[in-house]
Amino acid sequence: MTRKRSVSVLLLVSAALASCDSPSGPSPAGEAGAITVLAGDQQSGTVGADLGTSLSVKVTDAGGKPVKGVPVVFQVTAGGGALSAGSLPTDAAGVAQTRWTLGTVARDTQRVEARVNDPTTGAALATVRFRAVAQPDTPAALTKVAGDAQTGSVGAALVDSLAVRLTDRFGNAVAGRTVEFAATGGGGQVLPAAHATDSVGIARTQWRLGTRLDTAQTAAATFGALAPAAFTATARVDGTLTPAGGDGQTGPASHVLADSLAVVLRTGAGVPVRGATIVWTATGGSMVPATSRTDANGRATTSWLLGSAPGAFTATATVAGGAGTATFSATATVDPATIRAQAVSGDGLTAHAGSTLVWPPTILLGSFPPGTSTFYELPGLLVRWTVTSGGGAVSSDTSRTDSRGNAQTGWTLGPAVGTQTLRATWTYSSSTGAAASGTVDFHATATVAPRVEITQPTSGQSVRDSLAVDVTVSDAPTSVAASAAGRSVALAAAGGHYRGTLPLPGVAPGGYSLRVVARFSDGDSVVAGTTFVVAGPDSVPQGAIVAAAGDGQAADSGSTVTVTARAQGPTGTPKPGVAVAWSVVSGGGSVSPASSVTDAGGLATARWTLGGRSGGAQVLHASSPGLTPRDFTASLRVYGSLVKVAGDGQTLTNNHSLSDSLVVAVRDPAGAPIAGVTVTWSASESSVATPLQATTDASGRAAASLFAHVRYPANTHLVTTASVPGLPSAAFLTTVVGDSGTARLFPAGGDHGPAGGAVTPPLAVYVVDADGIAVRNAPVDWVVVDGGGVVSPAHTATDTTGNTGTTWTLGPVVGVQHLRVTTAHGATYLYAANAEATTPAPGSPASYSIVKGNGQTGAGGAALADSLALRITDHAGTVTPGVLVRWRLQ
Repeated sequence: MTRKRSVSVLLLVSAALASCDSPSGPSPAGEAGAITVLAGDQQSGTVGADLGTSLSVKVTDAGGKPVKGVPVVFQVTAGGGALSAGSLPTDAAGVAQTRWTLGTVARDTQRVEARVNDPTTGAALATVRFRAVAQPDTPAALTKVAGDAQTGSVGAALVDSLAVRLTDRFGNAVAGRTVEFAATGGGGQVLPAAHATDSVGIARTQWRLGTRLDTAQTAAATFGALAPAAFTATARVDGTLTPAGGDGQTGPASHVLADSLAVVLRTGAGVPVRGATIVWTATGGSMVPATSRTDANGRATTSWLLGSAPGAFTATATVAGGAGTATFSATATVDPATIRAQAVSGDGLTAHAGSTLVWPPTILLGSFPPGTSTFYELPGLLVRWTVTSGGGAVSSDTSRTDSRGNAQTGWTLGPAVGTQTLRATWTYSSSTGAAASGTVDFHATATVAPRVEITQPTSGQSVRDSLAVDVTVSDAPTSVAASAAGRSVALAAAGGHYRGTLPLPGVAPGGYSLRVVARFSDGDSVVAGTTFVVAGPDSVPQGAIVAAAGDGQAADSGSTVTVTARAQGPTGTPKPGVAVAWSVVSGGGSVSPASSVTDAGGLATARWTLGGRSGGAQVLHASSPGLTPRDFTASLRVYGSLVKVAGDGQTLTNNHSLSDSLVVAVRDPAGAPIAGVTVTWSASESSVATPLQATTDASGRAAASLFAHVRYPANTHLVTTASVPGLPSAAFLTTVVGDSGTARLFPAGGDHGPAGGAVTPPLAVYVVDADGIAVRNAPVDWVVVDGGGVVSPAHTATDTTGNTGTTWTLGPVVGVQHLRVTTAHGATYLYAANAEATTPAPGSPASYSIVKGNGQTGAGGAALADSLALRITDHAGTVTPGVLVRWRLQ
């Protein structure tokens, strides 16, 4: 039933309106009246739809009679709805009505106001209000609210529940409707499977992940024909991984173990986990496959191909994306009868007696199992080195083969001229008790060692400002250098001698050792030495003045520093009461007092005021009759900059000086040049900068040259630094290009392999320049010429020792295939390798042994006395005739 409300009003009705009333119509307006709700209040309807009952009001005068023609204004005040008419006059019964379409918000927020306004002022004279409750429309959408994209343990409930919201077409929550949930992938479950939406339209459930990882973990919420809400989750494996077979086996190296390795993965509750990825790794060999998935019982397996090295190894199974590991062990054995050994470098060399070979003796050890065409390197084998003739020595009498089966030692030849020998003895013993051993002999020809004789100075010679050095060498060295007292100089060839002058200004009186080093193209060096004495002007000094404090200070121009000298006898005992005279030698400063007397400790002090402008040489002389004098030096702080002017980025040839000098300039903060500044030059990599110190000229410049007096590999970078105390230093970069643009390469590596397989051992080259010096960072190109094989990588660069290599995989056709290697310097070599059938037939070549011709000595350019001979056998050890043998020098 519609509740009626009334409001007293004063109605003013015009005469024209009264004249239109019929005799039976309402009476004219009185002084008081009312507006009353007739129908339409307190309704309930669907959002966006018309209400069932129109909104109706009645206007009466003070006597309660209906008033006709009074405008009534209807207006929506809340909820956003709409009216069929916003303003209309009352009819003959004083009634006005309109239709109300509700807004789209489903709450008790729908409001309409009806009012009568003053016709003159427009002010509201009377008002009534209507109220309606909007209900949600039919469900139109199901959306995710929470719980998507979580990560959790397999078989366990996720932390957050899955939540969806059910809404109508206007986004209003729909309560009290049942939403269905289901786990759609991964084998999990949801609880509850159905849940009614709450007051805000949300339904929830809990998701327990499944134990199947071979399918994605997914879930969905559905309601009728609406589009479902899909959820995903990531399953983390926090279970236990345990070995289930294959542990502790023993098998031949380079073979697959008899039993597969197996693991089982279970959750913490013991439920098998299906579809988990297991990653297999091994310390020796490889796993085939490297990854596998657990089956319905949580089990995963793989096979272990042992490596070529003998010994104990481990394999590990790890759960990808989760916790848990399992470890297996295996022992690889090698048949001793299949082991082969050969010298790969350091044999047949010639060097000076007493020198160390540039290429160290190296032995290669590997296994050549019957029924295969693959050579397996054997790392970790013990090799003993013994000098058997010549009286030389090795750097290490034992070594072990590295990952490529190589073992080496340094060999210093003995003093005897002629053939010298070194023997490598290898041993092997397997875990099964099988053992083997063998020897490989290395030969070297020792020539007469060059002699270095210092003809000047002779021992005991006294010098003051410089030292003339004269040296004779019995052979042709690539460089000769002399050094003493922290100074060095390169000696130049002159009429069969090597001569130079070693500067000694500033060196304290006393005895010094002179060291002369002669270097040769084969990398050998010979050292000779003698002694000399630097003495003061008094040939028989009764002592000396030495610096006690204040020498070598750095201070500003015009500042005063304190210097202290000590007078002492020949044995170093203090001499008190000695008058020390002070005089400024250079720099333009002053000293006070001009003379001071030593105290009981033999000490005398003076105050030295530095002169000069900035950076000039400052020298103070302290002297006393009968004593060797002493100079004190000071450096002036330089304010400004040290900049490179010329000479940076040049190239340098070994045993030569730079074509252009290195030039720097010293400038003050205003950019003006500073003269008289001492610039110190230092060079890297044992190169020599000349002079070691230079003084800036009137333009503020100082220059030096760089001399490469030792042999450097091509592409060596030398850094020469100019420095002034207190200023950032300036660095010049010089690149050594070698003596020529040519190079030589020495090849190594395998010459056979299975068709479609890799040549073993891998190919390698050693690149040297025209002087036999290793070239580092040299580009090397590898190109397959025929056979259809591939090489990887095809472009390499030599390392710091001049070595580089690659892997050559032969083509599928049995027979000889070729590959060419070329350096950027033009050196080239053509490799030939025999592609062998994977299952060799009887009579196929399998191994070789040296019959004669190894280790001979002969004259240069002449044929050796004995020819070189090999014996080729098949896998059964039967001699194989008709095999093509290719010979090459390396």
